[in-house]
Amino acid sequence: MTDVEEKVLVTEEGWERLREELLGLLQERRSRIEEQTSLGRDAESDVLDPQSEIATLERRISQLETVLSQAEPVRRAKIEPGVVNVGSHVIVQWEDDQMPETYMVVGPPEVSVQTGRISYESPVGRALMGRRVGDEIEVSTPGGMRRLNVIAVS
Repeated sequence: MTDVEEKVLVTEEGWERLREELLGLLQERRSRIEEQTSLGRDAESDVLDPQSEIATLERRISQLETVLSQAEPVRRAKIEPGVVNVGSHVIVQWEDDQMPETYMVVGPPEVSVQTGRISYESPVGRALMGRRVGDEIEVSTPGGMRRLNVIAVS
């Protein structure tokens, strides 16, 4: 292990969402602790496992603090137009599919398969980084090697 922590790239929007979640959880923790204190020990039996709820908040707060300490937002102004980078929306055509697919390349903490947000560390994300419209790429997938064409980058 090195003394220098490796930075994790995230979009500016993703960094802001993580920061807002952390601030909200810090406020929620403060409210729950105040609530617990005001209720006193006799009323604790009426509250569903307050210590467990606070412990859950503490774990997520710790996770977010770690992620944010390692996160480096990618500034849009520094992204070369037409080149896939963190924050890029990419339309690709897989060689064996009829319909193109749209992805947004994001940092690991922002991944959402349901919304097409793929990590730059994933096999597809890694293959797309630095590519341009018209590039044909081979990607190692769980089903084997597949080809895709970059149709659009924005």
